Amino acid sequence: MNVFSKILFILFFCSHSSAYSQIKRGTVGVIYFTDDKIVMAADSRGSGRSDETLDDKQCKVTALGKQIVFISAGFSGYQNVGTRDLVPTWSNSGEAHSVYGQLRAGSGEPLFIYMLASEWARRIVGYLNLIYRAQPQTLISASEAGVLTSALFGGLAGNDRLIILYTRITIDPTKLPAISFDAPRPAGPPLCAPWCILGKGAVATEYLETISPRAMQESAQWREDSKRFSLGDRDALLAIRLVDLTLAYEKNQGVGGPIDALELTPGKGVSWIQRKDSCPAD
Repeated sequence: MNVFSKILFILFFCSHSSAYSQIKRGTVGVIYFTDDKIVMAADSRGSGRSDETLDDKQCKVTALGKQIVFISAGFSGYQNVGTRDLVPTWSNSGEAHSVYGQLRAGSGEPLFIYMLASEWARRIVGYLNLIYRAQPQTLISASEAGVLTSALFGGLAGNDRLIILYTRITIDPTKLPAISFDAPRPAGPPLCAPWCILGKGAVATEYLETISPRAMQESAQWREDSKRFSLGDRDALLAIRLVDLTLAYEKNQGVGGPIDALELTPGKGVSWIQRKDSCPAD
């Protein structure tokens, strides 16, 4: 390594020495998927490695136009820390909007949602690789079972047929490249049958499967409470409730903040159930 290369490396390393405090991560995402609807609900918290800096304005549930929806968990973005920081500011939802904007001329085509999910994953891998070059241990230690980010794209894929695709970004330091993504694949059973959870899903799973006394008590209470709601509203409201229960009982501070939720149905498209003012409607 020549002197100039060493200087560049030192500048790059020093400018990222606090990278983990600028990375946004966390999430619990609850998804309900049938032939008739897709429901997505998530918390709003992003946090650094030490959870000392909490941001409760993250937009983890996103509408891309009127017919495509997006949700992600894990690393949700990065905040550039200054002129010497070579990694730009980015977010999962922001990149989803950007890719959609570039590709939307093909919306309505059966393969459009596959193209969208693949290009989004490629972009996020590129950003994470920049961080990995300076702080490999940061990403390795923060991954869960080798997974850095997971995401679902839902939408209409011709003939008003709903489809939901799953992709994830993984890290394996024994391979080259160390960071890669899985090709998007349909996320029907067993992943979503009809419920699936992204991120911190232990509490939501506990209540869905009623595997504890408190879950059985909550289930009984929900059966009574849900009688006040129309059948069409119950799935979305239960998704919100499952996120709310996670915020109440998940000990990790990486989840929190307001809950955003939307529903996608054939014919009607995207309907927001609740959304922070700081998050775009589409």
